[in-house]
Amino acid sequence: MQTDEGLLAQYYGPCTLKTEVGGGVVRITQETLYPFEDTVRFTVHGAGHFALRLRIPTWCACPIITVNSEIERTSGATPGGIAGLTREWRDGDTVTLQLPSEVRVLRANDGSAALAHGPLLYAHNIAANGTVTHDYGLEGFCDTDYLPVPGEQWDYTLCLDPAWPSRSGSLVADNAGSGYPWDTPPVALAVTALDSWSIQRDLRLIPIGCTLLRRTTFPAVVHASRGGRER
Repeated sequence: MQTDEGLLAQYYGPCTLKTEVGGGVVRITQETLYPFEDTVRFTVHGAGHFALRLRIPTWCACPIITVNSEIERTSGATPGGIAGLTREWRDGDTVTLQLPSEVRVLRANDGSAALAHGPLLYAHNIAANGTVTHDYGLEGFCDTDYLPVPGEQWDYTLCLDPAWPSRSGSLVADNAGSGYPWDTPPVALAVTALDSWSIQRDLRLIPIGCTLLRRTTFPAVVHASRGGRER
């Protein structure tokens, strides 16, 4: 979006902006797989003196900004802040924004826990069978009821590390480059959970937007090495 001083990148995603700013016409391309990666790359096509401001999400404690591969120290590069880059831009200048993050444990009102990493909330995908209950006569337009596949396990309890919440799961690459990311998510969270028989299992959670039938919040226990149920 345009501001009095220049441009503000409020949301991140692959796109191209062409606008008048800094006394001339500038085109800025944004390349990224965000929210599935933590790096956003901007390229300036054109020249002019203006501010390029970048929104820093509240979950990012240590953003890294580089201009033409040189680290840039700028005010506002704090969680929830707006980092400002005011300079004489030249054709071909590049800006890279890195938004490193850790796994976060989110608590529901009933004490159950969900896991997030960066901008994504993660969930257990439950395999389901769908039954069309109403067809509107147009391809793709229908009402469908979904039920878990018989025997599908979804009654899990998360094993959390209360001393180091960020160690309660680890981000792993999955299906990288294999298609539309919301159908085949390129990232997952590897977690440890107990099944309904209290047997420890390795579980992979995927971004909630990649699921249809899912479980997002779970009961939680203290990590097995610490023992005891968490309250």
